[in-house]
Amino acid sequence: MTSIRNVFLSGVTCAVLVGSTVCGADAASDRAASRQALAPIALNSLSSPPDKIATARVVDDKGAIVGAVQKVELGAGGNPTQVEIALLGSDRVVTLDSRQLSYDEANNVVTAALDKSQFAQLPPARG
Repeated sequence: MTSIRNVFLSGVTCAVLVGSTVCGADAASDRAASRQALAPIALNSLSSPPDKIATARVVDDKGAIVGAVQKVELGAGGNPTQVEIALLGSDRVVTLDSRQLSYDEANNVVTAALDKSQFAQLPPARG
């Protein structure tokens, strides 16, 4: 009875520690395959962005956080056309065309094809 209990607990421990060396490489390879399947895609190619994009972080082309999504405007086909971004550390909101952005749904991150200095030069969004 004790050995059955120990085997069960080992299985539970492995389930809790998925991805660690305790459970083997299968979990790690599953996570890598999942990441590849959900790689960032061009934002304007999404036919219907998920609701959670409204809370996405926005990073520049070097990966530095520059702000957060405030609003996503959709075209007639449901594709994003423009995104309003609240810039970090200021009260400024700027608008970018969705062609300048990509979206990583797994991490809920929007990446802009701009760097921080280019963000600083953008005009404020029209209110």
